[in-house]
Amino acid sequence: MIEEAPRSVAIASYLYRNGRVSGTREVVVHPNYIVVYAVSADAIEVLNVLHSRQCYPLE
Repeated sequence: MIEEAPRSVAIASYLYRNGRVSGTREVVVHPNYIVVYAVSADAIEVLNVLHSRQCYPLE
């Protein structure tokens, strides 16, 4: 399930919500997991995989 997120993000990278950190986006891949990623002109970079109870971004 989590491993499939980058494939779906590559197809429609702007379909998912804006991230809590500027320049990032987030996709909920399971009720408890969020994949944080960044979109550039030629790549999608997965930055983090978080459990929904984690405090993010860290202050």
